[in-house]
Amino acid sequence: MMWMKTLLTQSDLDFLLSHIEEENLRDAILQAREVERSPKSEATDNKQYIVTLDSVQTEQVLDVLGDLLMVEGIDPNTSEPNHLGYYIERLIDLFNPHTKFG
Repeated sequence: MMWMKTLLTQSDLDFLLSHIEEENLRDAILQAREVERSPKSEATDNKQYIVTLDSVQTEQVLDVLGDLLMVEGIDPNTSEPNHLGYYIERLIDLFNPHTKFG
């Protein structure tokens, strides 16, 4: 099984948790958040976390983000991403295994 580590901010984690309904996936994110927190900064806004998910969980996160992008992240007048859409696209890039190096 392939494991993937993704570096997220507190805001990223809060956003994900507010949109993920599947309990096992939420638990996996919360567990990684508590266990593997990176001590980069003392300021809450600047804290970063390493979330470790298996390939199935990573695909579930990408599915949630993709659905959210289509529903809330596209401006209906221009068919272009809106502000939220660009944020979601950034998260998709973070979780996409094809954009990981090394």
